[in-house]
Amino acid sequence: MASSPVQRFTCFRDAYCSHRRCRPEEFESRVFLSTIQPFRLLAVLPFYLFHRRLFAMDFETIRAVGRASRVQEVNAVLEEFHNYNRLDRSRRRGMFKMRTSGTRLMSLFTRFEPMISPPSVENPLAGVKHLTNTQIFSVAVSATTQLRKVRQVLAGLASGRDFPSLLTEADLTHDEFLNGLVTNSPDNPAFSWLHRLITTESRLTEAHGEISELQRTISSQSRELARLRDTVHAAESD
Repeated sequence: MASSPVQRFTCFRDAYCSHRRCRPEEFESRVFLSTIQPFRLLAVLPFYLFHRRLFAMDFETIRAVGRASRVQEVNAVLEEFHNYNRLDRSRRRGMFKMRTSGTRLMSLFTRFEPMISPPSVENPLAGVKHLTNTQIFSVAVSATTQLRKVRQVLAGLASGRDFPSLLTEADLTHDEFLNGLVTNSPDNPAFSWLHRLITTESRLTEAHGEISELQRTISSQSRELARLRDTVHAAESD
């Protein structure tokens, strides 16, 4: 009797949900809990139940791995995850490793890889008929170069290097770097995290500047008010 053919899926998430009989919306939570080191699970659970936002990067990583269909894609995602963990100085993630295990996540993907058939790769520029072959090649090279430069800066940050110096070495402006993070963030979880961090820091810097300016204005007005009071007091004395 011939055996039934193995059912094939286009990505890890679909293969996992079918085999484990879970809904797609349960995928991230189930994978997260299964990729925590067992002896750390009890310590992680209170944070998971009441402060789930602390694991935002873990869930972004799992989401990106869920879309993957090739081990090379998973390797790229986990490399970004590793860089993020090097940047995060908290005891929870660093010392106590209360986070997703990249090794366990890769092992889980490998277990389901035989059930995955990568979709055929289509040329994203195929429909752009008004471009010449030279122009199409130039666009592709530009996108690849941008991603390489962004990764270069991220690797430098993970090593503790100065951000402005890294931008200069990569020949990127601040805005170009942020644009590179946004453009490549769907498949690079650390990019979206870093973009949020940098934009939040920029807003805080702007807010501090506005507060300082407001304090200077208040101080100036206070001095002017004191001068007017002295003038009025002098006039009343006369």
